[in-house]
Amino acid sequence: MFLIHWPVIILAGLGSLTVWLPSADRTCSQRCLFIIRFLSLVLVSYTVLHMIGAPIQRYSFPLRPYLYSMTVFLAYFLWRTTRAKLLSSKTSKPPSDLRNSCDHTPSFPSKI
Repeated sequence: MFLIHWPVIILAGLGSLTVWLPSADRTCSQRCLFIIRFLSLVLVSYTVLHMIGAPIQRYSFPLRPYLYSMTVFLAYFLWRTTRAKLLSSKTSKPPSDLRNSCDHTPSFPSKI
């Protein structure tokens, strides 16, 4: 855990900032976005409060699931935006090349 502590903290911080970007609206539903934004506010306010007040390590343990969820959200956000960019770049290709894309549309043969 010691080796991955700082990368997880940095990724969770980036996830807490990313959730407030306008592009996050296209990634998640409004309900999901509300929950994730609430979690980011809890993380940021709790961190600021305990950095000033009582920076004792034992008070960080209840927040570990929230830290991990913000890290997972950042990975999900990056995956979705990268996938959307790749799919949008493929739309300029002929329809025969789109059969293998991940848009989940069935492809039917032109002649039976």
